Amino acid sequence: MLTSVNQKELQDGEVTDKKLFESAVIYKQKANRYFGNYRLISKFVRKFLANETNFSIFDVGTGIGDLPRFLSDRLQKQDISVSITGWDNNYEVLNVAKKRCEKYPNIDLLYNKNTPNFTRCYNIAIFSHLRHHFTAEDAKDAWKIIFENVSDGIIISDLI
Repeated sequence: MLTSVNQKELQDGEVTDKKLFESAVIYKQKANRYFGNYRLISKFVRKFLANETNFSIFDVGTGIGDLPRFLSDRLQKQDISVSITGWDNNYEVLNVAKKRCEKYPNIDLLYNKNTPNFTRCYNIAIFSHLRHHFTAEDAKDAWKIIFENVSDGIIISDLI
């Protein structure tokens, strides 16, 4: 059965059971890992890198920060310096992300209830499994802001 684009997920609503919520969002991280989303995005990040040794990434809808942690680890092994900003509009999910990203000084996490606010320009923006969390109007607003604040490219990875 296909899920409607407008159907809300557990993480889109009010969190009433924090333990269940944290378990659910951590489980989603495993799906990203085992179904190849990390590898796919990493492949395209490397294409944008070319000969860069220092760049910045904006992860739209970062969730628990699993993708920023993966990219940070992967790029550090290649002696590439990266600063990553993860944005999410869910305060509870960012609380989980903050705990999981404590050992990553190069990852900043931002909360804003609506669309992201940019204070700088980024080399790359990433939209990963995110479209279904936005209404059409909110998606349009987010895209506009991101296009204005990203210099090198946008990576989109989604199921829909």
